[in-house]
Amino acid sequence: MEVKVSELAKAIESELRQYNKEVLAAINLSGGRIAGEGATMLRETSPRRTGRYAKGWRVRKAEGRHEVGYVIHNKTSWQLTHLLEHGHVKRGGGRVQGRPHITPVEQHVAAAFEAAVVEAIK
Repeated sequence: MEVKVSELAKAIESELRQYNKEVLAAINLSGGRIAGEGATMLRETSPRRTGRYAKGWRVRKAEGRHEVGYVIHNKTSWQLTHLLEHGHVKRGGGRVQGRPHITPVEQHVAAAFEAAVVEAIK
């Protein structure tokens, strides 16, 4: 590609915009895939009594002004997430121990997404 010195800034800007589009597309694709894996992991590792809580994990696409993100949430029993993860006081006294199941998945998803972003940038 032969470029005149006077058009160099426009050529560089054009190439950077194209690179930006490619990186964002790769990150968004990876983000959706990794969020889906996280929801699947939560369905498998969540505490089960009736199964309703474990089946409730969903991925929602959250679009901002310039970015796209993904949120993993429990659609059916969102009230239980904090109580099951960290424990709670029982009605008649005493305490129920927490069953950490969200934190390990969160750490796994964060590490996987970081690796995907580094790969997309290369």
